[in-house]
Amino acid sequence: DTGMQVVYSDVIDATNPLRFIIKMGTIRPLYTSASGLTILAYMKPAELQVYLELVEFVRHAPGTISSVAALKRKIKEIRGRGTATSIDGMFEGVFSIAAPVVNGMGQVRAGLSISAPNTRGIRQEEKFAGLLMQAGSEVSRLLGYTGAYPPP
Repeated sequence: DTGMQVVYSDVIDATNPLRFIIKMGTIRPLYTSASGLTILAYMKPAELQVYLELVEFVRHAPGTISSVAALKRKIKEIRGRGTATSIDGMFEGVFSIAAPVVNGMGQVRAGLSISAPNTRGIRQEEKFAGLLMQAGSEVSRLLGYTGAYPPP
């Protein structure tokens, strides 16, 4: 693992006939997904600096982040809200939102996310954010994290 990608380690498929599906084990660049953006937003400054120096932006869809400046703006937004969103980041028509999962050492190495077609996901963003923050906090506690959630 180079720390430059996100791996989908588990996936629960939606039952709605109009849905976004991603397979377990799929690997994507961090800057293209809500989970990846969550990991970036909570990286230690030195780790993030290395990432920003090495990342090569590739446009995958209309909403793909395409510059260091845009990524820094997005990270600031995520830190202010606690959740990350991606609209058309990796796939056109897909909305994703994620919250951090913090391990017992206070590191964010994963995110919990919900993805849906844009039309449905954007409409339910506030609801999804609340559910993800609650679940992210609970999973983080199970992993031994005892600090403020989301992390400072």
